[in-house]
Amino acid sequence: MKKLFLYSVLLAATSLSCRKIEVDGATTTVVSGSGTTENSILEGRISQNRTLKAQYTYKLRGLVYVTNGAILTIEPGTKIVGERGRNGGLIITRSSKIIADGTVNNPIVFTSEETTPQRGDWSGLVILGNAPTNASFNGVAGVGEIEGGVNNSDGLGLYGTPATQAQNPADNSGILRYVRVNMTVMGPKATLGNTGNNLFVWGAQIRRNSSMSLFNSIIMGYPNGLYIDATKGVPTDNNIPNSLFVQNNIIAGCTNPILYSISGNSNTPITPNTIASITAWYNNPVFGNRVLTNNSDVALVAAFNYTTPDFNPTAASPAVTGASFANPKLSAGFTPVSYKGACAVGDTWWKNWTRFN
Repeated sequence: MKKLFLYSVLLAATSLSCRKIEVDGATTTVVSGSGTTENSILEGRISQNRTLKAQYTYKLRGLVYVTNGAILTIEPGTKIVGERGRNGGLIITRSSKIIADGTVNNPIVFTSEETTPQRGDWSGLVILGNAPTNASFNGVAGVGEIEGGVNNSDGLGLYGTPATQAQNPADNSGILRYVRVNMTVMGPKATLGNTGNNLFVWGAQIRRNSSMSLFNSIIMGYPNGLYIDATKGVPTDNNIPNSLFVQNNIIAGCTNPILYSISGNSNTPITPNTIASITAWYNNPVFGNRVLTNNSDVALVAAFNYTTPDFNPTAASPAVTGASFANPKLSAGFTPVSYKGACAVGDTWWKNWTRFN
């Protein structure tokens, strides 16, 4: 099974009495059968090691920051919800860690407090590390600011390390294993004729001088597949072909499989590009990418069955083979497999602990 690395994602000790976490306000104290108590409201900052226990449901009240190098450990089977109307989210800041090591039978669940969760009910999970980045923030190269209103005057929404300081490519922000973050995972267009929700625009948007790369993946069911967005800051396509790689992927069922724009950007790219040149780069046979007209051409078992979806490829799927881990960016942290996408033929690892609604 592939390990999952997240670009940009949203996220203390056991107490014998109720305590607050660095902010004032109401608390909810849960008394267990053994007589111990637990504050189940998470808010403000968690600046000391803490363990969230499986017998409680915890509420995120607003954005909650794990800071000061603290380690937040979450037991298998624990449920964390965004409090209704409070835009709850969990942010693991630089040098802090989350140890969320669930199991197949007891996954850790992040979701909305609502009975029927909807998009926007909560702010999500963000993990911010110290590893090198080519971003810049307020003129400081090597440091980036995560989007979404997460950053504050203390810089708790920043990632990376200043380029003038020692870099640590092996920076570790913890463990996410068998963690279910309730969210949309596929495009809204089952067929090219579907309109879909207009909030889902691109399958992958790479922008703002990013060197984020895409390998061995499937994008399907979006109005637009891959968007190389050079409209702001240093043109993203400057990183092609030395550090931005798109290799061995499938884009299917997208009206516009490949997009490129530099409109409105006064910065001059190293090599001027157009949609045609970016499309030619994507389609270079050396890179092993494919564009398929329809989602059905990918031949997944039942990707758009909204009751009981099945994302495994059939034996006839072009995703069964063709993955490659030869790129230096994939030299560590991954278990090489032959298939593209998340699943192999007949995979069951995802079926017992995931939820789709």
